[in-house]
Amino acid sequence: IQTIIKKGWLILMLGIYKYYKYQKNKVYLKKILIEKFGTEKGMKKYNEILIKYKQRKKTEM
Repeated sequence: IQTIIKKGWLILMLGIYKYYKYQKNKVYLKKILIEKFGTEKGMKKYNEILIKYKQRKKTEM
């Protein structure tokens, strides 16, 4: 029973870490795109990338 709990905890922590890393990267990505393309174009590109990322995630599941 103990190992199952530990495994579940590890998966949870990994999920939180990946999510946190993804959120951090999103903010960083937004900054870079806005600096590169200006606000409107940057946000457009940012949204395109997010949509692509979400689609890729769905196909992996």
